[in-house]
Amino acid sequence: MTYALTDRVNPRGFASRLLPSLFLGVSMLWLGACVEPQADAGGPPPGPNKQMEALAVPELPEGAVLSHFDFESRVSLEGYKLDQTSVKPGGRVKITFYWRGDNPPQGDWHLFTHLLDSSGRQLANFDAVGPLRGAGSISSWQRGKLYVDEQEIDLPRDLDTPFVTLAGGGWTGVVRLDLIGGVNDDKNRALVVRLPVTK
Repeated sequence: MTYALTDRVNPRGFASRLLPSLFLGVSMLWLGACVEPQADAGGPPPGPNKQMEALAVPELPEGAVLSHFDFESRVSLEGYKLDQTSVKPGGRVKITFYWRGDNPPQGDWHLFTHLLDSSGRQLANFDAVGPLRGAGSISSWQRGKLYVDEQEIDLPRDLDTPFVTLAGGGWTGVVRLDLIGGVNDDKNRALVVRLPVTK
């Protein structure tokens, strides 16, 4: 049936039938724009993070200092290498950590590195420094693999402490992985290495 807006058809009645349909159509379009598309639940799981996997090595290199800091049996710090044995105010030290994905946690977990003074006070964090940190979440690590985590740490120019400590661990939001093996403080930070400060 065709409706014409003549005196035989009530315009208000026509509008009352038309507007709900228009409103429903606009609402569906708006919802479609706001809802993120979901991955196909029946599809294959996502593949390895290629950028992350390029940083995996078969074993600790010669010259690495052995360590074992165990974070909830999820990840562990197996060793590290330094390019120097002391630091100076305003200087830079390069450290390479070697992390193993024992049973990587699910979610948006990341590594952190803190620079502490001799009293344990945090001077700076270097959580996002280095290729491994930029490759993504540790949740994308492959179980059993060892990953190279290179960082360059810039020391404050006004550094005034007899030594500094490089500490690290894993975190998401305000939660940290519990350190169940290795020297640590009361903040679930692995106290990895202490470096004397020279003038």
